Amino acid sequence: MNPEHEQQLRQLFRQQREADAQRVPAFSRVTRAPEPPGLPWWQGATVAVAVVLLAVAGALWRRPVTVNAEPWAALGRWQATTDALLTVASTPWGGMMTAPSDSLFETTTATQPKETIL
Repeated sequence: MNPEHEQQLRQLFRQQREADAQRVPAFSRVTRAPEPPGLPWWQGATVAVAVVLLAVAGALWRRPVTVNAEPWAALGRWQATTDALLTVASTPWGGMMTAPSDSLFETTTATQPKETIL
C-alpha cells in the first residue's frame, strides 16, 4: 500500500471515530434506572377483585357449618336383605358350597363337583 493511500485511510477512520463519538449517549443517561410507569387500570382492578374475594372468603369462613348426621347414622344401621345368606358357617355341610357354574371353570376331567370354601 502506498503511503498516500495509507494516510487517507487513517484520516477516514479518524473521521468515522469522531462521528461515532458524537452519536453516543452520555454514560450517566445510560446507567440511570428507568422510572417505573404508572399503575395501569387493569392491575388496579385485579387488586380490587382480589381484595373483594378475600373479604367474601373470610366472611364465609367465619360462618359455622352445620351437618345433619342423621342420614349417615342411618346408613350405618342399614342391613341388606341378603345378610342371612352370608352366615354359611352354620350350615350342616361345614361351610362347603358348590355352584352350578363351578364345572365350567374346572380344568380336570374329574366327574366330582368342585367345592368352594367360604
